[in-house]
Amino acid sequence: MPTTLLCHNSHYFPASTFRPILSCYLVLSSNYSQLLNIIFLILCFKIVMNDEQQPNGIHVTRFTLQSVYAQTDDEKLEFLYESGSTNIVVNGYTSQHEIAQQVDIFIRKMNSIPAFTANLTMESFNKRSIC
Repeated sequence: MPTTLLCHNSHYFPASTFRPILSCYLVLSSNYSQLLNIIFLILCFKIVMNDEQQPNGIHVTRFTLQSVYAQTDDEKLEFLYESGSTNIVVNGYTSQHEIAQQVDIFIRKMNSIPAFTANLTMESFNKRSIC
């Protein structure tokens, strides 16, 4: 059964980024569902984590993120985490021209998943608010 968690990778996320969330975790660790709701409200992403084994036997963790502002169920970001490295998975959503350009700019060139998700959140919010 998938568990909803916050993805952390020191390569992309400076430790200081998560100090407020860690504080929330320590306060709310006795009530896990409250913690998940707060993370969802703060980040505007539902985050689902699944452990998987690749054909070569290596264990990886797949993080699936879906924005609260997504217009369809197919608008999901997927990341594979293995041994301290996080890579975005190309899927139907991330292969769309507009999203692929953002992946290239924010993740590949600027090495920043937070900048990518923040930009994507603002664009999705603006599209949803205009409609």
